[in-house]
Amino acid sequence: MGWCQSPPFFCAFTETAADSANMALNTRPQHLATKQHPLEATSQNHIVPMEPTYHPNAHLPPGPPPSKDPLAYVDFYMDDFIGLAQRPRLTQTLHVLLNSIDLVFRGVPHPDDKPSRKQIISASKLAAGEGAWSTSKSILGWLVDTARGTIHLPAHKAARLNKLIQEFTHKKRTSCKRWYSLLGELRHFSYAIRGATYLFSILHSLLTDNPTASRLRLHPHIQATLCDWHHLTTHMADNPVPITSLMPCAPSTIGCVDASGEGIGGFWLPTCYGSTPPTVFHLAFPPHIKTQLVSAANPTGQLTNSNFELAALVAGTAMLIQHSPTHLGSVWFGSDNVAAVSWCQRGSTSSMGPNAHLLRWLAKLTQDQEISLHAHTVPGSSNTLADFCSRSFHLQDSDFLQALNTHFPIAPSWTLAQPTPDILWRMTSTLSPRCCLGSLSPTSHRNRLHLENVAIILLIPAH
Repeated sequence: MGWCQSPPFFCAFTETAADSANMALNTRPQHLATKQHPLEATSQNHIVPMEPTYHPNAHLPPGPPPSKDPLAYVDFYMDDFIGLAQRPRLTQTLHVLLNSIDLVFRGVPHPDDKPSRKQIISASKLAAGEGAWSTSKSILGWLVDTARGTIHLPAHKAARLNKLIQEFTHKKRTSCKRWYSLLGELRHFSYAIRGATYLFSILHSLLTDNPTASRLRLHPHIQATLCDWHHLTTHMADNPVPITSLMPCAPSTIGCVDASGEGIGGFWLPTCYGSTPPTVFHLAFPPHIKTQLVSAANPTGQLTNSNFELAALVAGTAMLIQHSPTHLGSVWFGSDNVAAVSWCQRGSTSSMGPNAHLLRWLAKLTQDQEISLHAHTVPGSSNTLADFCSRSFHLQDSDFLQALNTHFPIAPSWTLAQPTPDILWRMTSTLSPRCCLGSLSPTSHRNRLHLENVAIILLIPAH
């Protein structure tokens, strides 16, 4: 059995066990055996973090009040089971999970079993503490802290990452195979490093620009990006990634942006979970940027409308951070440009151009601020307000606000956000043809059905 058969082969059974456990926890817990599982008691004889409540600075997602019922849920990844529960359902959840595994995999010995048959539930893993309820647990290579609501890299992985970056920082050339290996490891690490998702474009461009090369030259743009990674890894201990940023949650602010050949504009509105006042912005492009737009009259231009639309998303985020009175959390932006939304969602492009530098700017914004950005596509016909903002540079600020309050009234009335010189400089420099770079302050499975890491038990603090 090779790797191509492993995922469906394992998951067909482990998903059945997880579904059985969740069905029992939600509906009929009495349908499982009531006797205590032999491994229940021994799995809990460990000293592990057990915070009774959330940390005062915990990153909690905005949303409706939590359910009064304690949480109890089981999930899996390949041959690993992950249990989430709150008191007083810890013992029940563990009991249901272990018995569900035995129901699917026949944990009871049979006379026809070979002497070499291993136990389905790995007693050695449970003896090492992997099945003990805890508010801090290593799950699939990341340290998850449910009391603080954060995820970060274990110490040995952080050391490995620093060693990797330092190794390539001092190189001028490397093999294509080694570069693929580096990108794979960085992609794995990026989930636990704030802002790292947006730092892959320039690294990917090295492969796009040299599709047949066996050796790659690490030019200055690559070295500068590796320095960005070094900066992020140096400060990642002080900036743990909130778990809420890894998945869409209720936004604190919503808005839309748009771009034209003259400039960019957009607006933001607060939700019931935010306090940002109704705000609009618009920034005009300098003449040397306008003349680079590709059109029927200017086929030799170096910038497209999609470049401008991505600039609207990034610059709009920068101005929102600047003018927000409180912590932002999750922000949802709309744009009628599919390409710009796709680049923002992926966090990278395959070429080293304006888009790569715009996303690099976005990496700095999300690293400096605890913000989670989610871009969405909206129909152009419904994006009239942002479209008006991006095409109203003939109006003075007072006339612009008066026109908005007349045609798009809202209470309280609109306020105009003014860009700082730093935002203007960054937007212009990233769209310039000659953009300068400044610095940012698998293992194969066994043929047998032996679940090595049978249960990783994570305790969720009480609300």
